[in-house]
Amino acid sequence: MISFSYLIKDGAKTTVLRNDVHRFGLFDVEDFLVTMQEVGFVEAGAYIDWTFKKAKEENQFRDIVFVGCKK
Repeated sequence: MISFSYLIKDGAKTTVLRNDVHRFGLFDVEDFLVTMQEVGFVEAGAYIDWTFKKAKEENQFRDIVFVGCKK
């Protein structure tokens, strides 16, 4: 779990936003794609670094974008 705090500045006024909490789960690429199919995605793919290059397990520490289509 990670918690973010933001300072938002609007002219001389500063607003503090706290408690933006994110719970993370770590999954490998293939498990994520299988889960997408199990919940109804008929097409699912994983791509690295916002490209159309297919993600593989060795890409686990790069930005992976999951794309799916539900019909």
